[in-house]
Amino acid sequence: MLAHLPADSLAASSATLAWIGALVLIAGEAAALLSLPNLVRVFVLSTVAELGYVLIGFGAGGPAGDTGALMHLFLQAVMRGLVLAAGYCLVKRSGSANLNDLAGAGKRTPATATLFGFGVFAVMGLSPFKGSVSKFIVLYAAIDRGLWPVALIGTIATVIAAPALRWCLSKPGVRTTVPFAEQMRRASSPHRLSLAGPMARPANGHPRPRHLTNTVAPVGTPLTTSARMIV
Repeated sequence: MLAHLPADSLAASSATLAWIGALVLIAGEAAALLSLPNLVRVFVLSTVAELGYVLIGFGAGGPAGDTGALMHLFLQAVMRGLVLAAGYCLVKRSGSANLNDLAGAGKRTPATATLFGFGVFAVMGLSPFKGSVSKFIVLYAAIDRGLWPVALIGTIATVIAAPALRWCLSKPGVRTTVPFAEQMRRASSPHRLSLAGPMARPANGHPRPRHLTNTVAPVGTPLTTSARMIV
């Protein structure tokens, strides 16, 4: 059907498709960034945004545009499938899709967290992962077609997506469940053993006389020298 259209009309339609892809891309990545820290929303919105690269590639046309679009579609499907599977395991184990609740997942499930991180790196398109190759081909096709603003929008969208994906990557990382300051406070506080138990204070709330109240001795101190026992 497109073969019967005039060349100018076909070029205009292709450019329109590329612009639609650019708008979908930039809007989707911005919405994904605003959806933090909900992992499910970030994943869905960023997936929709990545379809913008496919539209840009087909809109730019030519061997480079078509190849880049198909390659990006295939790689995103594979890598996002990996992110989906690993992310589902992390969410199911923690019981929450909030990234703040996934802290320490790398320590609890290192294999799953590693696969999740690998998939996120590939989705981000960072070198040497293949996602960067398909994005480069798509943007190159747009520049070759003269769609410089579209290529610029695609580059800006990648920059916008980086903080959101970095957040997704850092939160499930290896972290202790107890903050370091809390661990230091527990380690420095003296462990003491109370020999009085429930008899140190009667039910009416008034303290017992001193000679009837057991002393509190540090752990390891001989009872004969540091504690008075009630006979």
